[in-house]
Parts: sequence; structure tokens; C-alpha cells
Amino acid sequence: MSSLFLCECSTSIPSLLATASNTWGLLILTLLLGYGLVEVPRSLWNTTRRRHTMNHCYFKAAKLYTDLAEADDNLKEVTEVCACVCACMCVCVRVYLDGEGHLHLS
Repeated sequence: MSSLFLCECSTSIPSLLATASNTWGLLILTLLLGYGLVEVPRSLWNTTRRRHTMNHCYFKAAKLYTDLAEADDNLKEVTEVCACVCACMCVCVRVYLDGEGHLHLS
């Protein structure tokens, strides 16, 4: 009886391992490729839909406009700082040139 059980176990282990490896491979394939298999046709489908594409472009344009406004504000701030530094430098240089060669800050 034990030899019969041993014989059945020895033939079922390779088939069990093959089944487990196939199951594991299919699970990994489903998890890793599932996103790409769904996303590629979805993106192709969405590019043919004009309303969806237009709304997406409006969204991107609004974001770019917000970024542009923020960059414009930053540019204005930097320009004001540069103008103040330039004015201060002009005063300092004028004081230096009008004086005895020494910088006098009053």
C-alpha cells in the first residue's frame, strides 16, 4: 500500500509543480500586462472622440495659463528687485565717484 502511495505522489509532484508555475505565470502576465492591454485601446478610442480630446486640451491650456500667470508674477517680482538693486548701486557708485574715492553711505 505504501509503495502505491509513493508511486502516485512521485508522478503527481511534477504535474503539481508545472500547474503551479503556469498559474503563477498567468497571474503575473495578467497583473503586469493588464494595464497596457486596457490603456492602449482606451487611449486610441479617446483620441478619436473629439469632445473628449477638446476637453483634455482645454484642461491642459488652463493649467498652462495658470503656470504662465505664476511665472509672470515671479518675473515682475524679480524685475522690481533688480530695479531696486540697480537704483541702490547707482546711488552707491555716485557717492563713491563724487567723494574722495571712499564709499560713504549716508
